[in-house]
Amino acid sequence: TRFGINDLPVYSDLPEEFYICWSSFADQTFYRTKLVVPLWARQEMVTPHHYYSEAYNKNKIGYNNTVIIGFAPGGSVTGWLIGVAHPDAPSIEFGKGITERIPQGSDVCPNPYPNGKITDITPKAKAWLKKHGMPKAWQEKYNNVTMGQYLKLKNPPNF
Repeated sequence: TRFGINDLPVYSDLPEEFYICWSSFADQTFYRTKLVVPLWARQEMVTPHHYYSEAYNKNKIGYNNTVIIGFAPGGSVTGWLIGVAHPDAPSIEFGKGITERIPQGSDVCPNPYPNGKITDITPKAKAWLKKHGMPKAWQEKYNNVTMGQYLKLKNPPNF
């Protein structure tokens, strides 16, 4: 790939794993997640797709070359591929993350918050959660979240 004013070469490879430290404002918890990009998803990223471009009034070739990572309270992490293959093309889900809860004040991940405390959510968001509750998909019992040092996963993340 060429990039920049001087047309400098940029060398990169497809991602195989993401290691992410993050915090949930809704449940006031720190998490650490491993998200694996399977081989079929990496192959999809380099597969050309033909589509018709309304803007250029001709056929073009595009790739699903963008990784989107979604985070939800309760430790739920999902990865999708999107790209310029077609403007109306749906995203492709490639996997769920393996997540571990991290105690507040832990040295495992950098903590950008003042005094180590996660910023509170807005009053409007609090009112919505109080009225509707935490969606089932966001609740820990429906996610792959470890709750303590004694619980073991079949395929634990190697952080």
